[in-house]
Formats: sequence, structure tokens, C-alpha cells
Amino acid sequence: MEFKKYRATRKNVELLRKALNELGQTSYEDYSLDLPYPTKHNINSMLPEHFQREFWSEMYNNEVNYKMQELEKEL
Repeated sequence: MEFKKYRATRKNVELLRKALNELGQTSYEDYSLDLPYPTKHNINSMLPEHFQREFWSEMYNNEVNYKMQELEKEL
């Protein structure tokens, strides 16, 4: 499968969220708070704009990109 570049549309952001869920990446650690340890958050509870800022670079991971293409074909 060939690598596909996606534009940052709302549909593609949700496609990325689905791909990460299916690959088992459902939480992230937030280091932005001034706490001794990072806090864990679920990616499904994030607002789309915040999710896009934090995770759009994950789209360049080959495994995630291929999963997005598979999910896109199913739609």
C-alpha cells in the first residue's frame, strides 16, 4: 500500500482517531500541567481541535497511515 497524504479536515481527524483506537493507542500522557507526574487522558474525550494539534503528526507513521486508508475504504 502506498503512503497517502491527508488534509487536516474534520473527517480525516476522526479517521485518525478511529485508526489510533483500532491500533490500541487510546490514551496519552499530558505533560503540560505542572505536576510531578504526567496525567493520562483518553483520546476519545478530546475535542477535535485539541486532538488534531496533539496527534496529527501520528498520521505520518506508516502503520497509522495504512490503517487510515483501510478504514477509508470501508466507508
